Amino acid sequence: MQTLHTLFDGARLEIPADPNFFWPARTFAEFPSCCGAGVNGGLGDRLVPDRSHGLIWSPACYVHDWMWGHGPRSDARFWYSNSVFYRNLLGIVAARGQHLPARQLRAVTAVAGVYYDTVCTAGAVWYFAGL
Repeated sequence: MQTLHTLFDGARLEIPADPNFFWPARTFAEFPSCCGAGVNGGLGDRLVPDRSHGLIWSPACYVHDWMWGHGPRSDARFWYSNSVFYRNLLGIVAARGQHLPARQLRAVTAVAGVYYDTVCTAGAVWYFAGL
């Protein structure tokens, strides 16, 4: 799957270069929760919150879920979509985290790493099972 870079509400994010891809919102504030395995307040949202230290992760989660759900499942697609996810998380930190004190900036960068590690390990079960 090919990707391209775009600006989403001031953040440089990588998105699928697919004419069927669309954003469900125009800004971070309008973005629906889509990071957890649950829907809007479910268990998945409590385990994988869409916000941390005032940053909204949902655009990165949305792109990641879209990439997982479109096209044939393969090792290459799994790892590529996970790397896009991590770059998008860091893009959100770079664009929206400038106001954070250094300690919180380190914390949100660590959260991005935990999310990436989680999709690479536990996420493999869901991805390859087709869930």
